[in-house]
Amino acid sequence: MTDRILDEKGFVREGEHIIIPIPAYNAVLPFRVRSIANKGTEFFNYGPVPYTFSGYPEGVITARSTTPGFKWKDRTERLVAEQAADMFYFTVPNKLIHAYIDIRPHLFRIYREIPTGTKQTRYLDMVTFTTEVDETASIFGYTVGVVEHIFLPNFHVDWFLQNATNMDLRTNVMIKYAEYEVELVKDPALIFSMLMRQVPAYWWTLPAVTRFNEMDRLLSEIYKITPIPHYRQGEKEKALREIPDLIKGATI
Repeated sequence: MTDRILDEKGFVREGEHIIIPIPAYNAVLPFRVRSIANKGTEFFNYGPVPYTFSGYPEGVITARSTTPGFKWKDRTERLVAEQAADMFYFTVPNKLIHAYIDIRPHLFRIYREIPTGTKQTRYLDMVTFTTEVDETASIFGYTVGVVEHIFLPNFHVDWFLQNATNMDLRTNVMIKYAEYEVELVKDPALIFSMLMRQVPAYWWTLPAVTRFNEMDRLLSEIYKITPIPHYRQGEKEKALREIPDLIKGATI
């Protein structure tokens, strides 16, 4: 089933569907991929992580340290304004960027703030773990190696790297990405069937358990929809009744 939806690089094929659950809203965003703008040119040898410790070359993460939050700045020097400082920031409604960010060596603890300033990691809805170098705080709730992320419009994501070793580590980053041209799925029956996994779709969960203003604006001002609930089995009639009103003003 996955082979039908994803190509050999791990990207959603044209004509297939993506569902993005957003736990903070108990909601989903259902998309159909119309095309891939960078088809055949998905690789970007980004280079060192875009942070410099005092006295060190860019991208060297010193022993027993954590970077402040950083964004993936533009290496081409062709982007302007906010995109120059964050190449994954955009506001175009009909775009999604699906990226696999490979941060080497695979020794770093990787954290994200979604959006900037909001730590989303929880354990049983009770504990927030921080990115500080602390034996009790930094040993839980991180990623290592390749991070898959689907970038949505209208908000920045901050990234942190923690080097818990006793060695200074030089970084290199390879990014594999697809720039999807998408449309929101508007057929209520199809949306419900996707949620019930009766219709193939690629599921990727936005790791956000706390609501944030940028997402509110994304839904109300950019997509112009009300969040679609994550309907359960037995709620088909409710879904078919509610969804048309939730998406009637959709822009894409």
